[in-house]
Amino acid sequence: MARLTSPSPPPRPRWVRRGDVAVIALPGRYSVCTLLLGPDAVAAVDVSSTSDVDRILLTLGQIGRSPDQLKLVIPSHLHFDHVLGIEALAVRTGAAVALGQRAWEHVQGRRELRWPSRLTLLRALPTWAMQGLPFPPRADLGQARRFGFPWTKNPFGTLTGPVLGDGEGLPGLPGWRVMVTPGHADEAICLHHPGAGLGDGYGLINGIGLNNQGNGASTGHNIPFFNHGVGVARSAHDIAQSVDLGQQADSHL
Repeated sequence: MARLTSPSPPPRPRWVRRGDVAVIALPGRYSVCTLLLGPDAVAAVDVSSTSDVDRILLTLGQIGRSPDQLKLVIPSHLHFDHVLGIEALAVRTGAAVALGQRAWEHVQGRRELRWPSRLTLLRALPTWAMQGLPFPPRADLGQARRFGFPWTKNPFGTLTGPVLGDGEGLPGLPGWRVMVTPGHADEAICLHHPGAGLGDGYGLINGIGLNNQGNGASTGHNIPFFNHGVGVARSAHDIAQSVDLGQQADSHL
C-alpha cells in the first residue's frame, strides 16, 4: 500500500569502485542491468528490455567506454524480465551472449526447465501494479514470443560466448567467477568477486534472489540479501562459508 500511496522517485544508477573492481548498477525497465567493468572489457548482466539498450550504451559512453568494449552479455537466468533485451544489446555491440551451463543446455534443446506455478505467476500481478504497471514496448512483445517464458525456446541468434560453469572465471574480467545457484530458476547463476565483497562493494551479482537463511551471525558474515525468490538450493549460509560477502547487487529493486 505504501508503494501505491507514496511512490518513490525513479531509481538512479549506482557506480561502485573498490580497488581494481568497478560495477555499475543501472536500473532498467523491469530489472537492473549490472555492468562489470574490467581493464579492457565490460560485461552486462541481465538486460530486461529492448528499451534498456540505448541507456546502457549511453552510460558506457559517459564513462569513456566504447560499445566494442562490451564483450559479454550474461543473463542470470531466462525469465522474461531479465532477458528481453539480451539479444538486442548483443546485436548492437557485437558482444557474445554467455549462458550458464544449464541455460545453455536448455537453449540447445537438451534440458527442460522448471517454471513457477500458475499460482506464483498470478501473485506477480499485484507486484506489477506496485511497480507502476510498466507496459512492454512493441519490441518487447515481439521478443516475448521467443524469449523468457515457459513456451519459448530462447533461440539466441548471437550465442557465441563461453558456457559459464561453476567456479569458472569471466574472460577479460579478472577476479570474477561464476556460482551456480539453482532455486528461483533451475538455470540461475550468480557472479562473485572477492575484492568487491566488503563495505559498499558489490561482491555478489545476483539476479535470482537468494533465500536469506539467517543474517549471517553464525558465520560472522554480514549478508544483506535483497530477495525476490525463495527456496534456493544453495543457501545463503553455504555461500557465506565459501566467499566473503559484503553487499549483494540484486537485479530487482
